[in-house]
Amino acid sequence: MSLTDDPTGIALTNADTGDSTVLVGDTASLKLQIVNNSGADIPLTTGANAPTFGVYLPSPKFFTKAQLEAIKVAADGWTASPLASDLSINVTCSRAGTWADGATLTFALTGAVSSGPTGTDSATIVPSNFDGDVSAVLDAPLAVANPPKRGNLQLPDVLQVTLDSQGSVLRSVSATDPLANTLYLTLKNVGATALATANPRAGNPQVFVSFVYGSTSGALAPDTYDPAKGPQVGSAWNITVGVSTAQSPWTATNPRPGGQDPHPQWVLTPSPDNLQILGQAGGDQANVTFAFSNLVSITPVGHTQMLVLCTGFAKDANTNYDDHLFVLDVVKVDAPPTRGLLSFFGPEPVIAISDPNSQVSIPLRWAMFDVASVQMFTSSPVVAPVRKPYPVPPKPIAYDEAKVTMPAPQASEAIFISLQAFDPGGGYLNSQQFTAYLQVSYVIDAVDNVYPIALFGSTFWMLENYRYPSAGSYDYGDDPTNEATFGRLYQAGKAQAAAPAGWTLPTVADWNALLGSFGDAAAAYTALIAGGRTGFNARLGGQRAIQPDGSGDYEDMYTYGYYLAAPGNVCAQFSGDTSRASAGSAVASPQTALSVRYIRHA
Repeated sequence: MSLTDDPTGIALTNADTGDSTVLVGDTASLKLQIVNNSGADIPLTTGANAPTFGVYLPSPKFFTKAQLEAIKVAADGWTASPLASDLSINVTCSRAGTWADGATLTFALTGAVSSGPTGTDSATIVPSNFDGDVSAVLDAPLAVANPPKRGNLQLPDVLQVTLDSQGSVLRSVSATDPLANTLYLTLKNVGATALATANPRAGNPQVFVSFVYGSTSGALAPDTYDPAKGPQVGSAWNITVGVSTAQSPWTATNPRPGGQDPHPQWVLTPSPDNLQILGQAGGDQANVTFAFSNLVSITPVGHTQMLVLCTGFAKDANTNYDDHLFVLDVVKVDAPPTRGLLSFFGPEPVIAISDPNSQVSIPLRWAMFDVASVQMFTSSPVVAPVRKPYPVPPKPIAYDEAKVTMPAPQASEAIFISLQAFDPGGGYLNSQQFTAYLQVSYVIDAVDNVYPIALFGSTFWMLENYRYPSAGSYDYGDDPTNEATFGRLYQAGKAQAAAPAGWTLPTVADWNALLGSFGDAAAAYTALIAGGRTGFNARLGGQRAIQPDGSGDYEDMYTYGYYLAAPGNVCAQFSGDTSRASAGSAVASPQTALSVRYIRHA
């Protein structure tokens, strides 16, 4: 929760990492900050009615009774009591004074150890005996994750976690006129390979989702629950999650009021037969979107957060991802005074096209307020306008989605998509526009071979070995079946003449810039070799070496990948023996034929 919330702001963070995460088995120092935003000074007294904060950490979910008893709380002018029977740590004012308006009280909670399990929850702070405008209950999000390990991959490098429409939520004025919102959460693989590559799938991947609970502007909604009546209107327990769109199977589990968890937590899990979790970037299995529906917020406008903890992810049986907590901003706003479109959004503003013969699909979603029909049209002459009616009378808040499909363009271009809203009588309400940029990510040689490309730094590189059948080029072993995977081998003096227009052989400096962006030679090899996370897919395609009698002899396939560099007889080398990559090695003869990747500087 933000420290700017009214009337009392709160934040609970790990003093070492700055986030709201405790690592399983680690001894953490937590920093609890509570700020006075009431607009007035608050007196602090001592004695029988001294102001007190009751601190409730998630138990038994994250902390056992013994673990709570081991936590020490310290703050200047405050004294912590032993663990109470209700498992609260009570921190009481021991020095009379004033809690000034805008001032922050900071408490150090040392010796916090959790044995898990991983997940998200909230710490609850209950102020008492305060003479002033202090919130009755404060909740601060807290997550428990597995500790990082050397050699693990990092999820933020390959996983993008976002909310549609910047996470905006229309708040309701009262429970008698609730506005039911839907938040769309998208997990997107932005890496060049699938998130998981083993069969059977390794690890135990799960995504835990929670919000900040309470009645202040910094909370989404309270999580109160009356067993006799069920969740009240505006309670977070009413929020339900479902899989909105997914190219690979996932399941979504809703929390159960009255269960073991005192605060709602939603669990998202790839299905057992979903071996990839999410497919490679740009592929047809790279995304999954979850819809958090029936969200009614009657709290004041302001910013709050969604917590998304990814845990148990593994690339394969030998390589895990560190757990990671993504914290997403959610903004609560008042409903607009007029009807019409609230937002018009595409989760993929830049769409990479790696096949000139493919169909491009542009996914779109929108939210609307009291709209009876919409009409969509684009700047592309090959896409016909579409009009879509809705039931009358219209819903106060409604959501819809569509896909614009068109042939892949031959050059990169922007597509402008407009959406117009109408009332039941056909009267125009408003319109919004979304721009999708179709990025051509391929190059074609003179015989129509297509090569995907990617930008590394400021240089575009081919992601496949060149295979144009020019003079001075050879299939390894004179076997054409090697060409599709390993490309052809080219003599240094003739390689540049075979390049597509605008493309050139990389220099040793270009190769070193590419390799150096990954750290050392071993890391570069791992990232760039076929199957590595970058999608560069360097191949161990060997060479055609010149013998003393002038004949050619094919060597080193599956052991070394040699790539020509300019100028002169030099190359970059990928060694399967040492799992290292380097650049600048001399080539014995100008007639020696090696693999080729061409580049184009951006």
